[in-house]
Amino acid sequence: YGAQAGTSFGKGGRTFNQKIKKPNVVYGSALFIKTGGPACRIYDDGMLVAELDAGEASVEVRLEAGRRPLQFRGQADHAMWHQGDLKVDATHKVQLVFDINTPPKPRARPWLWQGM
Repeated sequence: YGAQAGTSFGKGGRTFNQKIKKPNVVYGSALFIKTGGPACRIYDDGMLVAELDAGEASVEVRLEAGRRPLQFRGQADHAMWHQGDLKVDATHKVQLVFDINTPPKPRARPWLWQGM
């Protein structure tokens, strides 16, 4: 009956429909607001999630809900600006304000960010 992957071997063979299920992952959203300074990149556990241009800039991203280890690095020299954990909630959009000299701070619910 074949490999049961929707192919048939021979004439009149049976084909099987294979359902692909989406992973059970819950996402939340975060708005990163940079108040000034050079361009930067934001990494979630080593993966690039956002890039912000020089000067005032903001970007909204979807992150997996839960505690996310974030790094804020300069785009030109890749120097570490800030590092810490952000608690992403599926029902609340986190607004995180930062720049090169000021560590990230949520506009509401300050317990959502914990610097390292």
